[in-house]
Amino acid sequence: MDTSTEYFVNISLDNTTLSPVPSSRAGFPPLLVAFISLQQTVFVISFIGNTFVVVIFSMYIKGSITNKFIINLAINDLFTGLSSGSQIFYFLYRDLTKNMYSCFLRYQVVSVMTFASQFNMTFITADRFIAICGGPTLYQKLMTKRTSNIMIALAWVIPLLVCSLPFMGFNKWDLKPRCSFAYIFEEWYYLVPSTTIYTLMLATLLMYALILRKAFTLLRRSLDNTKETNVERREALQQSIRSAKVTATITIVFILCWAPYELYQFKYGLGDPRDLANFDLSSWLVFLGIANSMMNPFIYAWQKSDFRKNLASILCPYRMEQIIRGSDVKRHVNDESCRRIKTTN
Repeated sequence: MDTSTEYFVNISLDNTTLSPVPSSRAGFPPLLVAFISLQQTVFVISFIGNTFVVVIFSMYIKGSITNKFIINLAINDLFTGLSSGSQIFYFLYRDLTKNMYSCFLRYQVVSVMTFASQFNMTFITADRFIAICGGPTLYQKLMTKRTSNIMIALAWVIPLLVCSLPFMGFNKWDLKPRCSFAYIFEEWYYLVPSTTIYTLMLATLLMYALILRKAFTLLRRSLDNTKETNVERREALQQSIRSAKVTATITIVFILCWAPYELYQFKYGLGDPRDLANFDLSSWLVFLGIANSMMNPFIYAWQKSDFRKNLASILCPYRMEQIIRGSDVKRHVNDESCRRIKTTN
């Protein structure tokens, strides 16, 4: 083929095909190559990080209802990372964008995981809300194993049902649109996930505000009362607050990453005009949301000492064995010193 007649497809970041642009060589624009590379980076970091989270919280850290939600959230993030890695196939194999099912799967897998993650965030917050604001008696009564299993099931079932609607006929594929998220669904459909997610975000923030107020009240009261009989209760309260701080950090980061893109979904539902500038900006915003899938392992490593310790024992088992053995020797020496002092006295 004469190179003077070659063309490459001008592709926006969301893989929307526009008019052909003459070029001396075929290939992807540099910005698109950078975008694909970032997607694959998120995939690798998310996969490795969330695999460690699932393993550590399943096998090493003492089981609790909160940990079950954290494991479920890590599984959400793991699949979100995988969906980020799969995007490269839609750029390399253009025929995938011409099939309705493969086109819908490209976007709906991410939608399911985002939806499920937000439900998990809300349920984690509700768990901490009941523990701190309701007290241990109410917590043990409400947050049973059965209740937590139902909540985890709902966090998957509701997103799967909502995101399966386009496959059941609620779409615009018969109008032969390009395989772009902004065009392939009915307008009302964009409003369903966006309004639901925003509602859950607001409910989550409200619960954390109430948790914060209650925590300050309880801490002040426990510090005023220094009786030995309250030591155990005070330690349990402080543990609940530390756990709430970790989950609050995860929630705030999630909202900062996903709230901007959900605004685009909401605008699509209201019939907002679509143009190339909107496509590219929304692509970067959804990338910001997907990048959230690799952030939680770093938050755990930053705020949870038991997570750091178990991660170190997995990555450097020999070093951890030396540390543990050294601490045992030190403890033995201290015990011997104490015995000698007692004997001398």
